[in-house]
Amino acid sequence: MKTKLLFLFSFAITTIAAQQTYNLGWSQTGDSVNQQLSIEVGDTVTWTWGPGTHNLVQVNGNTEPGFQQGYFSQGHVYSHTFTTVGSHDYKCSPHPSTMYGTITVTNPPVDSETIIAVWDFNDGSTAGVIGDSFTTPTSNTSLGWLKSGDQSGVSDPHSVVQSGKNGFSAGFLPGIDFTSEDLVDGKLHFSITYNKIDLTGTGAIQQLFLKGAGNPNYANNHRMVGLKLTHDATNSDIKVESVVLNNGVQFGGSKDQGGLGNSAIYSEQITLGTTMDFTNGTSSFWVGSPGENATNPYGLTMATNDVNQSTNWNAATVAMAPSAILKLLQFNSKNGTGSVEVDQVKISTG
Repeated sequence: MKTKLLFLFSFAITTIAAQQTYNLGWSQTGDSVNQQLSIEVGDTVTWTWGPGTHNLVQVNGNTEPGFQQGYFSQGHVYSHTFTTVGSHDYKCSPHPSTMYGTITVTNPPVDSETIIAVWDFNDGSTAGVIGDSFTTPTSNTSLGWLKSGDQSGVSDPHSVVQSGKNGFSAGFLPGIDFTSEDLVDGKLHFSITYNKIDLTGTGAIQQLFLKGAGNPNYANNHRMVGLKLTHDATNSDIKVESVVLNNGVQFGGSKDQGGLGNSAIYSEQITLGTTMDFTNGTSSFWVGSPGENATNPYGLTMATNDVNQSTNWNAATVAMAPSAILKLLQFNSKNGTGSVEVDQVKISTG
């Protein structure tokens, strides 16, 4: 599942890594010889006792407070949540040569992402949350456009289903007070997480854009970044394209990133995203998170080429870019006979 956000409104660092639970055996049957596990602070390790009677004690000092367990027989379960960075050695006192190991604990990575706007669809709500530093002229942050049709088949209660749509949405986040000075590390990220994509039916399409001022001839209607999904019957997959900032062209440039799955339906959760890098003058496509899938096919089933994954802006685009930051969000949805299930939409910087 994607990382959800705890909005404590210290938006310099707001994403919290999901805590993990790891399961290990604890016996003389061979599963407990030199157990080696690397985890992060806040993760939990659970041991299940096998045949015989065993304890679990630390070796080389009490490096992790509370990490020990007395003598128990088969079927006993012991869990410990680790809070101390470092290597923590342990053993079974009666069986130190066949039951021992080390838990290595590190701090979770620091996330410098600054949220501009996010929709997590908690309990099916389409209300969004705007970052503390930003405002819009309207208090309505709902993305009701993405929730339509029958919701009874939703696979996750914190997601929404869209079906029956056939056209463009209105603009969301109109007039948000985001400028080039608000960029962190010069980057603007835009992503959507799908739990399911079903593009069956004639003309089915999923598009989403961030629009900015760009070419003054088009006011705030210049597509500067976006994504497009269609069914590619020739290749029997879902064609994934990204929209890149392209000089004065109102609709931007389209880059074929590749294919997803092997039909018009893709049923695995996937996050598709794109990043505008105003420092280096590039537009990049990614899957999962920026930099997560760094080599071809970049998290897709099939990628077209490396050139399309990251596009360099020409001089005219670089000069125009500061005025194209972010003025509104828009969707184009033609569901055909299918539907999509959306888990998250996020705009961020950093």
